[in-house]
Amino acid sequence: MSTSVVVIYPPGWVRYNVVVPVSITTLVGRLRADGVDAESRDLELECFLHNRKHSNLRKLDMELLCAKGTITEHASALERLRDPWTGQKLRALVRADDAHTWAFSIMGARQLRSSLVLARVGKELGRHIVFGGQFATSHAQELLDTFPEIDAVVRGDGEGPLVELAKKTPRFETKEPQEPEQDAKTLAIPSFAGLNLDQYRRRSRMVAKSDEAHLIVQSIAVLGCVHRCLFCGRPKQHQFSAKPPEQLVDELRRISDEAGSRNIKIEGNELNPTRRYLDELTGALIDADLGLNWGCYLRLNDLDRELLEQLRESGCLFVRWGIESGAQSFHDRMNKGYRLEEIEQVLRDAHEVGLMNIGVFLIGVPFEPAEEIEATRVFIERCREWIHAGKINPFGLAPDSDLVRCPEQHGIRLDPDLPGAYDELGGLTWSEKRKLNHRHYRAVAEALTTIEHASLRAEILG
Repeated sequence: MSTSVVVIYPPGWVRYNVVVPVSITTLVGRLRADGVDAESRDLELECFLHNRKHSNLRKLDMELLCAKGTITEHASALERLRDPWTGQKLRALVRADDAHTWAFSIMGARQLRSSLVLARVGKELGRHIVFGGQFATSHAQELLDTFPEIDAVVRGDGEGPLVELAKKTPRFETKEPQEPEQDAKTLAIPSFAGLNLDQYRRRSRMVAKSDEAHLIVQSIAVLGCVHRCLFCGRPKQHQFSAKPPEQLVDELRRISDEAGSRNIKIEGNELNPTRRYLDELTGALIDADLGLNWGCYLRLNDLDRELLEQLRESGCLFVRWGIESGAQSFHDRMNKGYRLEEIEQVLRDAHEVGLMNIGVFLIGVPFEPAEEIEATRVFIERCREWIHAGKINPFGLAPDSDLVRCPEQHGIRLDPDLPGAYDELGGLTWSEKRKLNHRHYRAVAEALTTIEHASLRAEILG
């Protein structure tokens, strides 16, 4: 191997769970397969484990956790974080002074400021800085224009572009966003090089408040989506593709053996793009008899009791369902393609065959009436026996969604000076909308506390 890259999952101080981030392990797997000496650092986990002893790092936690605002405001705030002790400590956590490239997987806005602090540290050491991940994809050009520390931004799935950038050094001069590969079949098998997996087990004991340790690793099965929900940008970001069941089963066997764990979370927008795909995958897992405990996202369509029983027999323990709302009007308006009676039947059947149902709800879409929130509350009450845990996703404008591409067609006006903000035409201003969103969020969160199995601590499953 001739080059050296460290792939960093930066601190955001919100992901204190035990799941190994697939965004960094897949990149490292591809880099190493192409002859690039690469390792991962999950600095979110490491900072949590370290900051129990270092008060300065705890102070930095609060600075970064409270960081809000535009990218320009992030830039002006960086000067307040030029603390030599902090830079030295973060550099020590990276533990890669010989790496010529630091690549950051930035999945959310909360990770931006810590990434920028680290990027400045890296640049002062003469390292090449690459940003990628969901947040960087959405703000690629603005990041490049605002922060001279950043040498390149990779849009979307970064395996191929990052390999090419790593091999360009020392002539690393690109300032253009790099375009991704977008085929699940060519994604590399995750590599855990550079990660101390015992740290995840240690963290799992802390989360579960138990002496029993769990390690959950991840594998990406599908990219993109075959559906066109109004609020989602995935169909436009990726042409849909899925790993063949035999390829995925072989990958699961290999990463399970490498990590020494039988607990796996299979990633993708949904693992049932078609009924046939899920049937073939679960059949292949049953035939392979790997003894895995796994979970995934599924759509609430075209699932009968027989297929759910096969899903459970294959080792599936939990499913995250994008229920979004308990109001039929929401599903019709957002082009979700669900019928409430079908949702309830699938949840009931899944519960009865022994699957753990994690319901995911979406709050804050444009023109969200109080009646829909009340319908969601009533739905949760009606299905409380079959929903074992719940999660709320606050709505955000996805850059490639239909709402952003054609805002006025859907009754909203985007704020050019504040990314993610909008006014409802003939409705609420952004300020009014934010206040209403808080009330709606609290109402649904309160309803979720009443479900029968709320104590199961679904967060430990990622």
